[in-house]
Amino acid sequence: MIPLLDAKRLELVARNRSIKVKIGESVGKLLTAFIRKADEGSVGKLIIEVANLLSTEGMQTEIRFSVRQPRSAESIPTPWLLR
Repeated sequence: MIPLLDAKRLELVARNRSIKVKIGESVGKLLTAFIRKADEGSVGKLIIEVANLLSTEGMQTEIRFSVRQPRSAESIPTPWLLR
């Protein structure tokens, strides 16, 4: 599942695990080494975090488009006192 993440999300996962990436090092390789040495609970939390990041990946564009659409005056509800 980790190879499916883009670079920004890989860095996010690495930061959450206190993995510091030096210049020229691959975040994917460091995370792979972390998974090999980690205990069962840490790997489970990592799987859940990666699954959450993958599930929200497609939602970002939908959220951007829905927020940017302007509302017309007719679609704004009027308070019941002004009716």
